[in-house]
Amino acid sequence: MSKKRIFTAIIAVVLTMLCIGMISANAQKAVGATFSETDYYKAHLALDNLPSTYEAFISFPENTNPGTVGGVIFGNYKNNSTAGFSFEISTKGNPRLFIIDDNKKQYDFTFGKVNVYTGKTLHLAITKDSSKDEIICYVDGVAVQTLKAASPASITINSPTILGGDYRTGNTNYFKGTISKFAIYYNVRTPDQIKVDSMGKYGTNKLAGVYEVEQGKKLLESIEFSLIRFVHSEPWVEKEPAKNYAYSFAVVGDTQILTMSYQSDFVKLYDWIKNNAESKKIKYVFGLGDITNNDTAGEWQTAKKFMTGLNGVVPYSFVRGNHDSVDQYNRYFSYSEFSSTIDGSYDESMLNTYTNFEVGDVKYMIMCLDYLPSVKVLQWADKVAEENPDRNIIVTTHAYLYDNNAKNNDMWDSFVKKHENICMVISGHDPTDLIISRKAMGSKGNTVTEFLVDPQNVDRYTNGMGLVAMLYFSEDGRQVQIEYICVTNDKYYLAENQYTTTVDMLKTADDDVSKETEDSAETKAPETTLTDVTVVPGKNNNLVIYILIAVGTIAVAAAVSAVILSKDKKKK
Repeated sequence: MSKKRIFTAIIAVVLTMLCIGMISANAQKAVGATFSETDYYKAHLALDNLPSTYEAFISFPENTNPGTVGGVIFGNYKNNSTAGFSFEISTKGNPRLFIIDDNKKQYDFTFGKVNVYTGKTLHLAITKDSSKDEIICYVDGVAVQTLKAASPASITINSPTILGGDYRTGNTNYFKGTISKFAIYYNVRTPDQIKVDSMGKYGTNKLAGVYEVEQGKKLLESIEFSLIRFVHSEPWVEKEPAKNYAYSFAVVGDTQILTMSYQSDFVKLYDWIKNNAESKKIKYVFGLGDITNNDTAGEWQTAKKFMTGLNGVVPYSFVRGNHDSVDQYNRYFSYSEFSSTIDGSYDESMLNTYTNFEVGDVKYMIMCLDYLPSVKVLQWADKVAEENPDRNIIVTTHAYLYDNNAKNNDMWDSFVKKHENICMVISGHDPTDLIISRKAMGSKGNTVTEFLVDPQNVDRYTNGMGLVAMLYFSEDGRQVQIEYICVTNDKYYLAENQYTTTVDMLKTADDDVSKETEDSAETKAPETTLTDVTVVPGKNNNLVIYILIAVGTIAVAAAVSAVILSKDKKKK
């Protein structure tokens, strides 16, 4: 073999090995995160029931002192008087599952034959089979110790799960190692399933969620479908305020927790809107219902007092939620008092109304519909929309869009999708940390932008936060910048809530923009909705990129080799 052939072969092999190594390193890379008393993640929703399988990829330094308590991987333990659980590492690196049932009985399952203080990343799993009185600990897919003992099949889940700590004062039992991935199942995983899980390939049956953990990440979303998200204990992001906008709308989601327990934060919320109305060019404030939680006179009095503080400052609307009774709603927001602020009502009440307004050259209508509007109400709304074809209609109602992508199909089919002048539907009711944005195609080829805004659980689990969703519009109303602002600390809540999207508005007489220009504009300012952020759920997008690079590099190496060999043959 000639020297050129040998040299070419060596180059091809080296390039191939480098690419394979790059792929392998990326596939096996355990990014992970460390924790502290103040550095942990909390789920925004509680689990449905007590898990039966607990899994995590974890690591500790090899020289970890055996006397060190490794800390909580995940759980919701609060105290010995409250039902809860804790998946943790005890002293000597012993895995432990600790449970308190509804009768305050304690169950301590510590695996004394297992030590995870090895200096290596390993997959740890514990399965709890209450029907067999059996608790099994697995390391890297292999059962290493079995305990025979009774365990509760279920308990009352009082609080959301915490990753890297628990609810004890000061979070002193925070996790002392690194967690790179974790999974929660409601069923008992089989040995074969645990083996597959240990290779990072998780099944979806009875899966509560599986999450990849990365240092500094503010939000953890399941890589397989799950409604449960984990939010960092410091969820705030630094950013420049929105710029280059013509006007804005403020959206106030469910305030029930504030009016019930944190009235001072409810005051701050509406004071913030009032104080920022001019500087942020707020032209309208949309309320989404569940104004109160318990429908008490005190809650309604607080709500009305500070909502009406916007009188003369900025127009506002409101709708009734399922926590708001019709009687109380009509008593505190009576038609006789507020009829001058609207242009029409279904039944001379404030339950179902519409109001026309203009911002510059954009003609809007805000249509406020009651909680789960009846067929007759939707027929009325249908007629109003039909009689106002020149109005860009924004529909607000309490319950329409849901966090799991579902929506009120009756309302969509019989009303919303039929009208090309309905540009947005904004609703609350379903608790979420995120400003959910979805696009839906109407019957006439128009696109309806749907929003879900409901911060009630953020307020519930953080002692009142006071979040307002700000929508900043371009002059024609088609480009929208979105911010989720906490009025109690004047910070931005989660990076995922600061994004841009578009709204499909009615064409105007000045709209002579060509298709090519529209395409160009979209290229320059692409829409970035929440859906776009999670491009391929459950996939490792970086790994795909590495594979493509590797394949391309190998192909180039092969081509170079072929050319050199071809020239070598010709010379011979």
